[in-house]
Amino acid sequence: DRRKPRMRHLMTKRRFGRYTGHRISMFRNLVTSLITHERIKTTVPKAKEIRKYAEKMITLGKTGTEHAKTQVRAFVKTEDAIKKVFTTLAPRYKERDGGYTRILLAGLRKGDCAPMCVMEYVDNSLAVQIRRSKPIGPSPSMIRANASKLGEKTLDKLD
Repeated sequence: DRRKPRMRHLMTKRRFGRYTGHRISMFRNLVTSLITHERIKTTVPKAKEIRKYAEKMITLGKTGTEHAKTQVRAFVKTEDAIKKVFTTLAPRYKERDGGYTRILLAGLRKGDCAPMCVMEYVDNSLAVQIRRSKPIGPSPSMIRANASKLGEKTLDKLD
């Protein structure tokens, strides 16, 4: 059943149009994928929301206690990702105090124009290979090259 919309006073989390269980499961899946692959492509609001959970997993991995392992096991879904937090990622960031993730904008999604990004762990072994989206419209050099076809008025607008 749909509840009546309420005002969002003192509410800080995004809801993404999902019920609580579905939203938490989505966050757990995204964080598990980020840990496993060290890079995921998602929408900007989702990346900003899961950033706190992804960084919390690294902080717990750096702690290394049994209680921290229990907390990571409660959130991350696969055993491979849990092992990776404690054996690979935590030692990699032992000298770094926070800021383990990076969000790189990657243009707009084709179907609904949602802003997309690539979220990754900093200092990873993957080289950054992001294609920038093309600017809208022809470039000024292209217009000048085709000036004879376009006419004099277009060149006046450029200068």
